[in-house]
Amino acid sequence: KSTKVLSGNIIVKDNLVFNNPVKIEKGTVFSIKPNKHVIFKNKVIARGDNKNPIIFKQLNSDNSSNSEIKPWGSVALIGEKTKNSILDHVKIKGGSGGWYEQFYFTSMFSMHNTNDVKIINSEFSSNKNYDDTIHIVYCKNIILKNIEILNAYADAIDIDISKNIYVENANIVSPINDGIDFMQSMGELNNVKISHSKDKALSIGENSSVVIKNSKLTRNKIGVAIKDKSKAKIYNTSFKDNDVQVAGYAKNWRYSGGGNIEIYKSFFSSSKMNQFITTQDPDDNEEKKRKDLIQDSSISIFNSKLDGKTSSKGLNILIN
Repeated sequence: KSTKVLSGNIIVKDNLVFNNPVKIEKGTVFSIKPNKHVIFKNKVIARGDNKNPIIFKQLNSDNSSNSEIKPWGSVALIGEKTKNSILDHVKIKGGSGGWYEQFYFTSMFSMHNTNDVKIINSEFSSNKNYDDTIHIVYCKNIILKNIEILNAYADAIDIDISKNIYVENANIVSPINDGIDFMQSMGELNNVKISHSKDKALSIGENSSVVIKNSKLTRNKIGVAIKDKSKAKIYNTSFKDNDVQVAGYAKNWRYSGGGNIEIYKSFFSSSKMNQFITTQDPDDNEEKKRKDLIQDSSISIFNSKLDGKTSSKGLNILIN
């Protein structure tokens, strides 16, 4: 199939669906009407640069103020033919989610059933109405490198049922829910900064396995939550002023237990209290403990420094 080349200013008035390979030239701007999607079903190479990024944004056809412009839908890579796609120096902002045929997108940018995709040097901001800024589902070998996510409506990155997801040099600021949420997935994070999450900086659940290195988790409600038979190893990472630094618990009875986390050569500091919890979900009411959940999580901290007062609540908490 011949490659379609896109450039200039593109007005998206209806769902824009590409079945052929696509090349998007630097400086291309997609202005998208409310609730409309841009769907790639084949390989897409989108390469901008610092001065001429590729932009996906809301269509302002009548010079309305930014607060009056309704969000568009999703940019999505769907299916195995999108393998080896690259998005470089791309800015995506003001989208949401919604239905396209049998697909229900819960994010502004979605990767569904694809492999070996690189998203680099890119920015995502101000999605509306739906759960995620970026959703990765049924994928393998995905690289997110040198990215920034600002003002996520709920989760900044949601990773479901995927393997070998690698995130490096990422800055996530002020998500309303989680910074990065893993479900039944395997991944690695390196030099990831997550701050001011209204819930968890990192949520690792439902039999996931994650390695975190050289990262900073600052002023989040919970630094890391490890749940439901998940495992995590953390190295050289800073936990600063999170309300709860680390929590381990069972949330879904189907997994028959909590999670296990090992932390090495890291730094914990708090102006209030370094809290570590393995009793239950910190959001649950103490008086409503669920008897169907086995709370056997473990938190093990080795060769690390703790600055400030420390509180440990629950069993299997080792601070060496």
